[in-house]
Amino acid sequence: MSRPSVILFVYVCTQWCASFAWSKTDTKPCLEMIKKKQYAAAGECFDKVAQSMGHGSKLSTFDKRTKGIYLLNGAKAFLKGVQDEKTPSTRAFYQERALQLYKRYLDEKLCLKKLRCQKIQATLYKISQEIGHATLTLVANQKAVVQLTGYKFEQQYTLPPNKSYRLRPGTYKLKAKIEGKPPISRTITLASNASTVESFTTTIPSPSAAPSKTLPVVLLISGVVVAGVGGALMLIATLPSQSLRTQYDEAEANAKANKEETPTTEMNRLRNELETSIAQGVPLYTAGIAALAVGSIATATGIITFFTSTPAKPTNAPLFPHHHLFHGSTLLHTSN
Repeated sequence: MSRPSVILFVYVCTQWCASFAWSKTDTKPCLEMIKKKQYAAAGECFDKVAQSMGHGSKLSTFDKRTKGIYLLNGAKAFLKGVQDEKTPSTRAFYQERALQLYKRYLDEKLCLKKLRCQKIQATLYKISQEIGHATLTLVANQKAVVQLTGYKFEQQYTLPPNKSYRLRPGTYKLKAKIEGKPPISRTITLASNASTVESFTTTIPSPSAAPSKTLPVVLLISGVVVAGVGGALMLIATLPSQSLRTQYDEAEANAKANKEETPTTEMNRLRNELETSIAQGVPLYTAGIAALAVGSIATATGIITFFTSTPAKPTNAPLFPHHHLFHGSTLLHTSN
């Protein structure tokens, strides 16, 4: 045997042995947790071991395969935990953790077989549909710091700019701080597959006599027009995906009728087109939500100003938080 062949043989054996030893020693606690039916803890354990190996792009083929097994085992452990959990918020959290591990498995290119990649992509879509992420849009007309706390979730946002966030459905505590105003604290509930707008705006009345009736009318008309445009944008953004979704459901039904175990080529094509269509429609849908929120605020302001425009002494107007709930289609990828 030539010298290069010997070196290659020794290298392969070393890598294989290292990977085998690694999987045996580092995952032993994880496997013990599985035996004790501590599935969520086992999922976190597998995730921790996988993270300790570094990014998949820097690993050898052997270590890629090993890390992939860790992530898949972790995801399956979380999904197993879902079966034994009855609390909706906990179930959604476990599903999202499984979703994260599956995404890392694909993003780090640990999927070495095309068929397996397709199965994981189908699983991702199924889990996402089961979670039914909600979309929260935060709107403010001056600097505001918003603290959002939910089940194993805590995030702080600074406004403006106004943004939309994709979150698990459930109950959240919202706290907002606006300069010169008392803190705002309330509880909000994000419904599954729904969009919610939380708006924090301030209005300072003129110190002069009552404003003219012209301004409220202009605000009212402008608000109705902007809200109408927002609704039209949301409808336009969702129409293509609804058509593709119908086609995908039909293809899926045909596949089940033909007893096909894996997604067909037509299903994969439709699913890719559906995901692309939804992703492309997100900016337009978000713009529609913002326009609808602004239009609603303008309309309400016009009505209130029209009926309350009487002479009064200059005073500082209180903070009026607005809460609007619009049911719509699921958004598959938005910021945060």
